[in-house]
Amino acid sequence: MTNNSQVQGHPASVDAYIRQGWKLVPIPHGTKGPATKGWNLKENSLADAKHLPAGHGIGLAHAYSGTMALDVDQWDRAAEELTKYGVDLQALYSAPDAVTIESGKPGHGKLLYAMPFDVALPSKKLI
Repeated sequence: MTNNSQVQGHPASVDAYIRQGWKLVPIPHGTKGPATKGWNLKENSLADAKHLPAGHGIGLAHAYSGTMALDVDQWDRAAEELTKYGVDLQALYSAPDAVTIESGKPGHGKLLYAMPFDVALPSKKLI
């Protein structure tokens, strides 16, 4: 997710993401997710940057983009839990091909991954 000032600073980024095949949804400023009824329908994703409402950021609709995110809210706890399954969180973040989103908050971030064609994973939340 990005805020509108970043999108305004790089207006081609929305269209570049769309050209990549990603489906984007508008995110109202100051919120963590979409709020429009039907936001999760493929046909309601942004067709191009000019359809992004003023003051909105963007979110990635993973189900339609062939992507998934590993969202980390507590780095130490996440690293500990993933180690139990043989996953090295630091190695994932440090990989030369890692695609990350930094939230600006210590211990928080996301890793984005392309999924194999026609594979959709259910959302899992560890508390």
